[in-house]
Amino acid sequence: MIDFSELKKQIDMLDVLSALDWQPQYTIADEHRGYCPICEAGKSGRQQKRKYGFGANVAKQVFHCKRCGSRGNAFDLYHQARCLPIFKAAIELCERLRVPVPGLERHAQLPGRHRGQRIPLFDINTTEPTQ
Repeated sequence: MIDFSELKKQIDMLDVLSALDWQPQYTIADEHRGYCPICEAGKSGRQQKRKYGFGANVAKQVFHCKRCGSRGNAFDLYHQARCLPIFKAAIELCERLRVPVPGLERHAQLPGRHRGQRIPLFDINTTEPTQ
């Protein structure tokens, strides 16, 4: 099982924004403003270009979009912007940022089996029964 509380401590808002290929339109102190990577409001249209509803605060590690109402931490942003289930988003984000997935290391060290190692079905079917 993935330890999401540890994952949220490991990842940084700037890393998630760069993983989403998001560029701020302007920055004021720790607040980055631009179009929303979730609803993409502010990306097209002459009137929308003047006002950006999305803001990501790097110091607090939170985001908020005034148009679609989505808000949360860095992991929530990646999960919602990529439209992935939480488990798959966590694994994909850790692979992109090259950090270990917290919690999966414990399950990978099961005795007798290594992560990704499987017993082929034909070996199971051809094994002689023990008496």
